[in-house]
Amino acid sequence: METRDLAIVIGQALTGDEELLRILHYVPEFDGDDPLDESKPSLLDNDDIDEKWALINTHIKNTPKTDDLTVNPIGRVLFFMGRRSNGVNNPDFDDQDVVFDVIMHEDYAINYQLEMAVDYLIKAFNDRQLGRFDRPSDQKVGIGRLKFDGSEPIGSISPGYIGHRIVFVATLRGRARVRSR
Repeated sequence: METRDLAIVIGQALTGDEELLRILHYVPEFDGDDPLDESKPSLLDNDDIDEKWALINTHIKNTPKTDDLTVNPIGRVLFFMGRRSNGVNNPDFDDQDVVFDVIMHEDYAINYQLEMAVDYLIKAFNDRQLGRFDRPSDQKVGIGRLKFDGSEPIGSISPGYIGHRIVFVATLRGRARVRSR
């Protein structure tokens, strides 16, 4: 699997995750207002496909886009590929950093939803086997497992927003750099 496939499969995992979307979408109305409360409407069970994808695309981005964070308080996960280097244990494979920036408006702080989202992503992706399941030929191949590599707070993002960066390492075929003849 190459970098593009890795990005696609992570996007598929994030955009189909109801629990994560609830953490990012529901701004707490009071201390202890649980975004996972079953009385809150489902975000993915929406018959209006355009409305559903508008909501998903507000909260999940495959690029570090933050210039639109001034209108309404939101939570967002940005994911993108970081550093890629030769594999330490096997020269046929590369280590690819996968970066998740979790960004939330300070209105979410009353419930510690930033921390909730960080914990959720670490649990959801650490040691997770990923694969392209939208193409039958890739179903059996996968990319191996993501390994948690660390996290840290993000400095200034946009007025009223706080964030945390999470880094995982994925193993990719190093031979993708070499063209076959």
